[in-house]
Amino acid sequence: MKRNIALVLICIIFALSIAGCGGAKPEGNTEASGSGETTAAEDTGVPQELTDVLVGEWQEVNQQRAVMDILPGEYVGEGDFVITISWASSYNERDFWEMNADYDPGTGKLTYTNGRKSEQVFDDEGNSSKETVLWEDAQGTFTLTDGKLYWEDSKEENTADLAFERTYAGDVTVEELRKNLFDVFAQEESGTAGSSLKDAQGAFTVLYFASARRIWNADAEALEAAMREAWDSMSKEEKTAFRTNFSAENGIAGLIAGTLNDYTAVKDVFDDAGLGKEMSALSEDIYTRCSWNALYRQVVKLEEKQ
Repeated sequence: MKRNIALVLICIIFALSIAGCGGAKPEGNTEASGSGETTAAEDTGVPQELTDVLVGEWQEVNQQRAVMDILPGEYVGEGDFVITISWASSYNERDFWEMNADYDPGTGKLTYTNGRKSEQVFDDEGNSSKETVLWEDAQGTFTLTDGKLYWEDSKEENTADLAFERTYAGDVTVEELRKNLFDVFAQEESGTAGSSLKDAQGAFTVLYFASARRIWNADAEALEAAMREAWDSMSKEEKTAFRTNFSAENGIAGLIAGTLNDYTAVKDVFDDAGLGKEMSALSEDIYTRCSWNALYRQVVKLEEKQ
């Protein structure tokens, strides 16, 4: 069993550098495994259970016009967490805040010193047409109390009236996980005739599923339970095939890693499969990256509990 665990974790040990930054968020030092998992260059000291609680989408509870996204900084930028807040002031205008926050174990708060606020205007097609930066040096904190996040900012006067509650994407079913993750890897036959096209389709199926079902914003406990049930429903032979293919450096695992780390290196394979446009979009989407990493961690958990 130790060998099985090692098969999954070996991809983390032999890592490739990536940049997973979106928008104006700064790039941080991150690493990616052979199957696309990214890990922090240094241990941030943030308890995993806190990360599970914080990472995701939050809705402002009073006026319900502001949405906050919290993503793990180890994948998308500097600091423990990258936080963005969007407040729609009209159908084509919004206020937008972004900051890199660190967890303070002494106070239990998230703190930041680079808060950036901008006013953004969009055209009728939803494309940004104008941005006015108001400031880039605000300081502040987020405090988790009774399931709500409370925001204090040195420059924003109205944050005292704001409280955010966690919202989740719909629960992922066992059937979805079998069809779009476990069966895809368990049935892979790399090296056979036409396998490159099958591998491309398999990689697309897995990444599209992770993105479309917003795994990054899933309830971690519910997802873990569904993953366990899906895993237990597999035969011994299917589990063996899944372990081998999931931890491989080629086939579907290699194409997923290539998509997230250096899409140009695998672009031709997806072009040949007629999936170039779709995979290019997934490779540039930070939420796809975070969704895949959340899914990857759940697989590692399965092996750790064997």
